[in-house]
Amino acid sequence: MSALHAPSSRATLPGLLPHVNLIRELVRRDVRERYSGSILGMVWALLTPIVLITIYSIVFGAVFGSRIPGMEKSGTFAFGVYLYSGLLVYTIFGEVLGRSPTLIWSHPSYVKKVVFPLEVLPMVVLVSALVHSVLPFAVLILAMFLVLGSVPATALLYPLIVMLMLPMLMGFAWAIAALGAYVRDLGQVIALMLTVLMFLSPIFFPISKFPAWIQPFVRLNPICIPIELCNAALFGSPAPPMSALVVYVAASAALFFAGWKVFQVFRDGFADVI
Repeated sequence: MSALHAPSSRATLPGLLPHVNLIRELVRRDVRERYSGSILGMVWALLTPIVLITIYSIVFGAVFGSRIPGMEKSGTFAFGVYLYSGLLVYTIFGEVLGRSPTLIWSHPSYVKKVVFPLEVLPMVVLVSALVHSVLPFAVLILAMFLVLGSVPATALLYPLIVMLMLPMLMGFAWAIAALGAYVRDLGQVIALMLTVLMFLSPIFFPISKFPAWIQPFVRLNPICIPIELCNAALFGSPAPPMSALVVYVAASAALFFAGWKVFQVFRDGFADVI
């Protein structure tokens, strides 16, 4: 069985380039399957963020009286838009990590029956998450225009900011997919961790609102820097210092290569545990 995977077990990062068409086809299939059998189809990608922004605005803006930090005179619906800006970053991060633990053992035919570049599976999940974020981002920008009356030119930086976390996210996905093949409980651990990361992030309020003793831990949150940068681009919130950004980019690159290495180390045993 391991002989079937000998070519891909020696895979290299440049060796992924010939699989671009395969990744594109698998992403297309993943998008179709998500809405397969659904009456509204991809309309849900538009409807969901609209409903969420409305609910967040009512609960946090109207009931709790929350306002965008630094824009205390903003209206009731403004905080819903602010909240969804951070949650969109979290959703991309959470979808990739949440699906990664089951990637290997949920595709036994790829592992056992054919010579297949298994390292593309986490990449498919990542690209699919980005594709599904396009319409919600469009809704976010439209809602911002309707609620605040304008959209700053720096909003164009939002997609570029999201790209900063992609190498780190890819590294996490490779490592989690590899370990998830051996530890079936990893999915529950990741789900719990994602909940913790959501609340220990600047989604609901800026880091300055956290107790001083916990702020260093919040800074270690992998979605902290991207969310702060996105809020700065959209709402003029304080941006993290340049030194923190440099460290984040370096750490993201390091985790990318570390995750790739973990996947290659563990992949030879996939067929034995599936």
